[in-house]
Amino acid sequence: MDSVRVTIDAGRAMEAFRAAPEVMSRHVDEALEAGAQYVAREAKRGAPTFQSTLVNSIRAERVPEALPPGVLAWQARTGVNYARYVEEGIGPMLNSPPGMSNGLLEWIRAKFAPENDEALVRIYWAVAFAIQRRGVKPRPFMAPAMEASEARVRQMVRQSVQAGIAEVFGGG
Repeated sequence: MDSVRVTIDAGRAMEAFRAAPEVMSRHVDEALEAGAQYVAREAKRGAPTFQSTLVNSIRAERVPEALPPGVLAWQARTGVNYARYVEEGIGPMLNSPPGMSNGLLEWIRAKFAPENDEALVRIYWAVAFAIQRRGVKPRPFMAPAMEASEARVRQMVRQSVQAGIAEVFGGG
């Protein structure tokens, strides 16, 4: 599951959006932000290694403005390149030699804190060849957080729409 989608097609809600789009958008946007924060907290709880760089990088943020007008969106995401490999794992790659990867370099810097570039490269190749032989088991944390949070996020959005309707029409 990549996202929680809530579509509200109730007549009263649509009337409220037409009558006061800024009021309704404010209510819904606040609920979406709270929902994304909720998912991010759940992901942090489920992510491997407490206080790791991965855990500390998980956050909620507004989806960039490249959406159609009137579409509001927030997301819970990580800020590290290697998160996908933790979430999904990666199988052995016996037929292809490992190459330099920003995600792996980032993880090695966070995990081992090598004192210089020579140490970084030495650790990198040891880890890369181990991954090539054995792969990495998946340790999902974002997908379970989304699944665990979906009902709560839907509830938050529905409540925000009701609050918006009450504000627009004076008590709903």
